Amino acid sequence: WGDASTPDASSVKMLWEVVGQYVPLPVAERWLSLTGEQQMPLVAAALLRAASRGCDLDTAEKWFQAMQSSDPALAVDQSLCLRLLSCSLQSGNTSLAEEWIKRAVKAGAKTSEITMRIMKDSAARRAFEAMIRQTAEASDLAAARRWYDQAVAAGLYPSPRTF
Repeated sequence: WGDASTPDASSVKMLWEVVGQYVPLPVAERWLSLTGEQQMPLVAAALLRAASRGCDLDTAEKWFQAMQSSDPALAVDQSLCLRLLSCSLQSGNTSLAEEWIKRAVKAGAKTSEITMRIMKDSAARRAFEAMIRQTAEASDLAAARRWYDQAVAAGLYPSPRTF
């Protein structure tokens, strides 16, 4: 720590990185009150990471929005985007999955990385196929076509479960 009343910036950054990786989300959120407003981008990023560990999509979205509000230039880690994409696909949340795909691409993820994430995660792959089926059954043919086109572009071809 630097001065007696406030920790130095590098110590705070290291603390919040550890919090994001290892501390349970409710505990991490209680620690929020101990930090100043200038630390909000670090805090929000750490809490976003903590929420992603448990696939808590609502909380992850809340902290993503807080992070973007506090510092719009702050980039989201692409591996975190891909993790939350998998969570969104597994939960069947098509609109949020589309948002995490956009965020992953904005963070620098290539289509092949997104494809590999989906192909490695069999539950996510089944969910991706279900997205096509679900949107088609809901008569949202434009969304079904977008999901289908994204799948084909990523090298994921329809299986009998898709239709």
